[in-house]
Amino acid sequence: MTRLFLSISKLKGVGKKRFELYQKLGITTPYDLLYYFPRTYRDYRNPTPVFEVPLDASAVVRVTITGKQRPVFSRNGTQLYRLTASDEDGTGLEILIFNNVYAYQALEVGRTYTMSGKIGGTLLDRQIHAPQVHREEDHPIEAVYPQITGLTSATTYTYAVCSVYSNGYAGTASTITITTSDDEEAPVMKSMSPASKLVNSDFTVTARATDNQKVAKIVFQYSVDGGETWTLIEEKTVSSSSASASVTVPVSKIEQDGEIRVQAQATDASGNVSGTYAIGYIIDRQAPGVPVLNAAEYVTTTSMSVTWTVPEDADINSFRLYRSTDGTSWARIASVTSNGYTVENLTPNTTYSYYVEAVDKAGNVGQTSQIMTASTLQDGEAPVMGKISPESG
Repeated sequence: MTRLFLSISKLKGVGKKRFELYQKLGITTPYDLLYYFPRTYRDYRNPTPVFEVPLDASAVVRVTITGKQRPVFSRNGTQLYRLTASDEDGTGLEILIFNNVYAYQALEVGRTYTMSGKIGGTLLDRQIHAPQVHREEDHPIEAVYPQITGLTSATTYTYAVCSVYSNGYAGTASTITITTSDDEEAPVMKSMSPASKLVNSDFTVTARATDNQKVAKIVFQYSVDGGETWTLIEEKTVSSSSASASVTVPVSKIEQDGEIRVQAQATDASGNVSGTYAIGYIIDRQAPGVPVLNAAEYVTTTSMSVTWTVPEDADINSFRLYRSTDGTSWARIASVTSNGYTVENLTPNTTYSYYVEAVDKAGNVGQTSQIMTASTLQDGEAPVMGKISPESG
């Protein structure tokens, strides 16, 4: 019995590579192999009508091929073969086959086939991607084992299966060789940040992409002519099914102000290319106009109201107010969006100088205004004596 829990690498016919494949399945002992059951069974004797299959669900269907369309070849080398079919109820089904001309040629117009796969598309336009066609000589019930993950597309793997007897000895292993299909699924650009805004200097953008295998790279480009031509910013190498990358957009190298479009595009390890994700920004290096300070109002012994006339610029974001008591050392005392500010906690009978500057939404700072000087009122109110303690007596 203890032999059931020895390493499966001790079995005849299980070398280093096969042992590594078994490990991917979580099988390390003959006991694990005995209890490695199928997760379900696929019954080709009872196909489901196409219309009854929920979208994105796997099913067995029986359809007759009604036509073949011309193959489509993409720029990245992907070959797409389309066939039309219908079941006995007349429900149409489009068959999509990627990079497998032999599977396409094997399906004959006018013949009926039983096949399995995931049904996609829409409720009215059903599709099945890379179906598995059942052969008449195969057993009508097919065991479906848990999916092996971590494999590489377009790669041949060999698996061995053997019987283990109650005394712990294993029989001769039977092997099966499987070649994984080409990865025809392109990565998807999910997001890019920051959102559209005004900029006046170099800034960072971050893009995120996902893939059924691994995203291999994300390419960033920019355009200053509305997308007619694109300039490469940087190509970032990544290696993850959900990958992010960041680059600096070189605004300092662009001479003219105006719109700049930044786009990102992902490529996976098989060479499939995603669509682009683009965001437009506005380069604005033009400083806003100069505010004009008004005379101080509502002056008291400890406060005064400082206001200014707003420039005509439409993109002003805020104003910075500065103060000095000697005309040499200046300190910023406020950053406001309105055209005035009440200065408090001042010293009576003291002269203060002020100037203000405008800041636009791109962060450009305009020239400073003229200096305005104002004095707080003299404190003419005498103090009042309260009482002296301790009292006499």
